[in-house]
Amino acid sequence: MSWCLALVPLILSAGPQMGPLDAGAERVYFRRDGSLMVFDLVREDLRTLWPARSPEDTDPPAVSRDGRTVYFSQAGNIWALERSAPMPARLTTLGRPRDEVGTHCDLPLPSPDGAWLAYRARTGAGDELRLLDLTSGEDRALARVDAWEVCWAPDGSLVYTADQRLWRRQPPGSEPRPVTTDPAAALPHSAPHYAADGQLYFVAAGQPQVLWPDG
Repeated sequence: MSWCLALVPLILSAGPQMGPLDAGAERVYFRRDGSLMVFDLVREDLRTLWPARSPEDTDPPAVSRDGRTVYFSQAGNIWALERSAPMPARLTTLGRPRDEVGTHCDLPLPSPDGAWLAYRARTGAGDELRLLDLTSGEDRALARVDAWEVCWAPDGSLVYTADQRLWRRQPPGSEPRPVTTDPAAALPHSAPHYAADGQLYFVAAGQPQVLWPDG
C-alpha cells in the first residue's frame, strides 16, 4: 500500500506527460520539466534518467515492449536510451529545436516487435506520420495526418487518421488501405485504439465505435 501512496503525488505532478509502463509493469516513465523520469513500482524509487536539455519538450516518452529502451524527444529530434547505456542515442536528424523554424519530431511510438518506430514530424505544412527502421536507420514519410491519432495493430500494421477516416499501412512501404468507410464531413473517424482481444475502438461523430477483428 505504501507504494500506492507514494505514486499518487507523482502522477498528479506528472500530469499529461505520463508515459507507459514497461513490459513487466514495474516502471512508469514520464517527463517532468523536460527531464526524462522513471518511477520503479517495486523499489518505490524515483530517478531522473536524463536531465532536461530542452525544457520545452514535455511530450510523453514511449518504452519498448521488452522494457529495455525508452524513446523520447529532445531538441526537435527523437532519441533512444537503452537501459544499460550511459547516454541516449539520436535516431532522427531532420528535426530542429522548438525555438527554431523547421521540422520538429516528437511522440515516438515503437512497434510491438521492436523493428519500427513511428513518430510525428511537425512541419509548416502540417503533421506528418513518419516511420523509422530501427535496424537499418531508414527514415521515410508515410502520410499527412489530421492529428496525431496513431496506433499499432495486432498484425504489425499502423492505423492512423487522415482525411477524416482511418487508414492502415503495413511497414515499410505498402499502399494505404481504408479501415473505415468514407464518412460524411460531419462524421470524422478518429482516436483508433486496439484492445487486447483485437477489437478496434475509435470515435465517429463524438460517439465511441468498435470494429471486430473480422471487420
